[in-house]
Amino acid sequence: MASAQQGRNIAQLNDKQKAKVAKAIIEAKKVLANKNQIANSSQDQLAKVAGIVHNDQSRPIMLLDTHDYLGKFAARPPQGILPLDNAAFVHEGVLLPFDPTPPAVSKAAIKYTHKASNENSDGELGWLLAWYKPLDAEKSSKIYVEAGSFDKISKMGWPEIEEKLNASGNTSRYWDSDTPAAASARIEDEGNKIAFIGCDFEIINSSPN
Repeated sequence: MASAQQGRNIAQLNDKQKAKVAKAIIEAKKVLANKNQIANSSQDQLAKVAGIVHNDQSRPIMLLDTHDYLGKFAARPPQGILPLDNAAFVHEGVLLPFDPTPPAVSKAAIKYTHKASNENSDGELGWLLAWYKPLDAEKSSKIYVEAGSFDKISKMGWPEIEEKLNASGNTSRYWDSDTPAAASARIEDEGNKIAFIGCDFEIINSSPN
């Protein structure tokens, strides 16, 4: 499909997207500081990811679904994001008792759309954000975004999303040629255990540079 060819895992952002994502990462750093998510107890063994999703359009969007591959949300993304507004979330690893190698990394995905899943979705759009923050200093964090029709995003399975995420890098953008839906994002590591995400969901009526 043309949309898949033009959109899948493009690692470079244009100047406008870089500016939007950089601004969102600054806000994500404030979120983590304000919520005191960096603890001085056993929690400092966990990977922590703070993110900002910007709804860069004139319509509100609604949370469709979330999925934890590894870890859990310490602060869940909100159910709705108003036009031209931000949504914050914090995700962290989980320590399991009696497990010698606990899955303390953060790996998850979220989906947003214009409509709830039980409403008429004709003509509606959807957006996906997925990320992975390892604890291994030798491994870099990964991020993946995708956008398109409501049906396309809502039907994407979590294993398929994880496969695309694993093949991605620390920057991702997507423009769906069949719809005007677009997304761009970057994950920025701060040491071995903390990462920040800046993500922009928008509508672009012509191919971005």
